Amino acid sequence: MVVLLCLASAWAASQGADPELRRVYEQAQAAHSAKDYAAFLTHSRRVAELAPRSTRALYNLACAHALTGGRAEAIRLLDRLAEMGARMRLAPGGRGIEEVTVVERGHPDFGEPTLGVVVGNAFYFVANSQYGAFAEDGTLDEAKLRPPLILRASLPWL
Repeated sequence: MVVLLCLASAWAASQGADPELRRVYEQAQAAHSAKDYAAFLTHSRRVAELAPRSTRALYNLACAHALTGGRAEAIRLLDRLAEMGARMRLAPGGRGIEEVTVVERGHPDFGEPTLGVVVGNAFYFVANSQYGAFAEDGTLDEAKLRPPLILRASLPWL
């Protein structure tokens, strides 16, 4: 079994906040159910644009690429998903993903989670990187700095 571990954003929060996101997500699901994989890919791309940090959106987009012959892009997106926060278990034979588990989601102190280390059966990570304190030109807005916050996520399967 291969397991990838990282941190996740809150899909439910972003889904509820944007009616267009909900509408396009439902269109993507309907296309998938109808086995219209080209439409599933089109709608999944839009969902991922509207919710770029959503683990569900990226997973569905990876599936859409795989279903339409885009194996390399599907793998690239699964790698990105792993960087964002999902534990993925491969299906027997390694030809698909059997299970995706979010390790941590929607913590009230989350900024943009980054960097972590596994110690024993726990994952310790910086929960509020300071990326948001930098302007596009790279200048630092010190008023936006917050004290670093280290959180612990339990990994009982280890």
